Amino acid sequence: VRFVNAIGGIDVDNPKAFQNETGSVKFVEGMNHLDGGGALVYARERHAFPDGDLARNRNQVRVLNAIINKLKSSGATLLLNYNEILDTMTGTFETDLTSSQMSDLIKIAMVNAYNTLIEKGLKTKLILQVHDELIFDVPEDEIDTMKELIPQIMSGAYKMKTRLDYSLAIGKDWYEAK
Repeated sequence: VRFVNAIGGIDVDNPKAFQNETGSVKFVEGMNHLDGGGALVYARERHAFPDGDLARNRNQVRVLNAIINKLKSSGATLLLNYNEILDTMTGTFETDLTSSQMSDLIKIAMVNAYNTLIEKGLKTKLILQVHDELIFDVPEDEIDTMKELIPQIMSGAYKMKTRLDYSLAIGKDWYEAK
């Protein structure tokens, strides 16, 4: 909820009008601008659909894709709001690194990724950071190149006694890549 609010809400293209179980929130067919609370209701509703949880899963994917699309279209303007966005993640994970150290690590990786993309003249875009993940929009012809570069960028963000680990997943959207 707080994350969606921090990025200014999202626009979800809804294929069929419906309302939540209590009738207190209605979603029109077509484009719906949702704040965090609206996105949560949209993603949780299952009683309004004959196929229940399957419809809810599709709506959850729509919300995730809307977040990604918002971040892709907003570009660098959301980086100005980085601290507020990071604050929305408070309490969602556990580590012995301070939040300042985690923030520094991901900032270093983001800057390294940006600089690498510019230096190499790639069309790939860094579109989203979620916790310790960087999500890239990679054209088909750059997938192999990015498979080589992303591990270098992520594991080389900062020299530590322990190795910084990473994983790499590919999909047409975030849901498929998970």
